[in-house]
Amino acid sequence: MSEKPKTRIVLTITELCVGGAEKCLTNLATRLDRTRYEPRVIVIDAEPPAGQLSLLNELTEADVPVHFIGATHATRILFAVRQMSRLLREIQPDVVQSFLFHANVVTAMAAKFAAVGPVLAGIRVADPSRWRLFVERRLRNRFDRFVCVSDQVARQLSQSIPAAEDKIEVIPNGIDPQPIAPIDKAALGLDPSRQLVVFVGRLTEQKGLDKLFPQLPHVFAKFPNVDLALVGDGDQRESLQELAEDLGIQSRIHFLGWRADAQSIIATAELLVLPSRWEGMPNVVLEAMAQGKPVVANNCEGIKQLLGSYPQQVVNDSNGLADRLIEMLDNEDLRSACGMSNLACVREHFSVKSMVQSYQAMFDKVVNQR
Repeated sequence: MSEKPKTRIVLTITELCVGGAEKCLTNLATRLDRTRYEPRVIVIDAEPPAGQLSLLNELTEADVPVHFIGATHATRILFAVRQMSRLLREIQPDVVQSFLFHANVVTAMAAKFAAVGPVLAGIRVADPSRWRLFVERRLRNRFDRFVCVSDQVARQLSQSIPAAEDKIEVIPNGIDPQPIAPIDKAALGLDPSRQLVVFVGRLTEQKGLDKLFPQLPHVFAKFPNVDLALVGDGDQRESLQELAEDLGIQSRIHFLGWRADAQSIIATAELLVLPSRWEGMPNVVLEAMAQGKPVVANNCEGIKQLLGSYPQQVVNDSNGLADRLIEMLDNEDLRSACGMSNLACVREHFSVKSMVQSYQAMFDKVVNQR
């Protein structure tokens, strides 16, 4: 009796620098049951720069082939489609799963030219951009499934693309809690005696820091020993630095830039703050929860699904972030209770094992339906 062939899975993504979607793809590719699945990864961008190779190294160590197309700018979309189409024809995958908007677009077009499928789109943020919604509606018939990271993202998608409702799957991100040693604050150029609130993410409009900053003088006045550390970079960095100076709080806000040791900085902080305007299921919140840290977050997509067991962590109006930060910083027992609840929630509902099992079940289903 011949052995059943493995299911060939191609996972596509825009880039492979360290980020939430990229970590999810890496966890999935390296944890798939290799007795049943044969994963490959196609990256539209070029290889990550030195210092951001950790995910590529994980994939390489797990013997997952990774192909970089090298399309480093949106103007090279046709080149990316041609190259991905060529790769898909060579690999002849049984399933193609894309992650992130640009990868969804390129993958949908390339898979059609290569005549492969089924094709599954990863919807990871509830981006309100009319352009994105227009493109997703135009491409809806190219996808066999839309894989959303949270219930709220799925609801937004079903409202914007009603015809896709029966194709929607919800598979939350997963993380494995592991002890992470706090970083030495002095190594960051910070005063070790001062407490930290930390933000981790891109410094962009989406993340809502321009709404948080004007509220911080009130917080800092009540807690003269607390500072805010920003881990990440983006196009709003300069304007945020200017805003901090205008508000007279520049000495209390530390722009640390992108760092590979972000989780160690979270471990050092009193809590994580996330004032985002929109999200999907923010991986940084899962990372804080996995370390038993409390969170103060604006109520955007995926937040209540993660933090609902302690709703004190969720702010329904971003203008109320200051009051919630004050409440949390003023109550060590509340911070401890939230942190313990968050850790228990991750262990029970958001493990990597559970995420991978859900993807495997979906892959089996779409292959068997062909």
